[in-house]
Amino acid sequence: MSPELSRLFPGLFPPQPEGTPVLDKLDQRVRESGFAGVEVATITASQYFHEPMDIVRLRCFGQTAAVQEQVVQDSLPEIRRIFDRHCTELGLPATIDHYIVRATI
Repeated sequence: MSPELSRLFPGLFPPQPEGTPVLDKLDQRVRESGFAGVEVATITASQYFHEPMDIVRLRCFGQTAAVQEQVVQDSLPEIRRIFDRHCTELGLPATIDHYIVRATI
């Protein structure tokens, strides 16, 4: 998850973990896979959220509509206030790491 979202919306997103637990778990699984060769590339991407509801949609991804409605009801005014305070002309910036795995069998 994005460190910016954890910092700006601590009630919605968990704090950033120490180190790189996702990459560490990926490396462990790759080592145990038995592939002849493996390369893992880390891509750090910038993304922009265009409206406060984008934050709600991300946080509620995979949840029921009722959960999303509850978050809107309980948190949207504060999300909007934080979003408006920190957004640029492109939107609210955030970074996220993606891992690309290339494996040879």
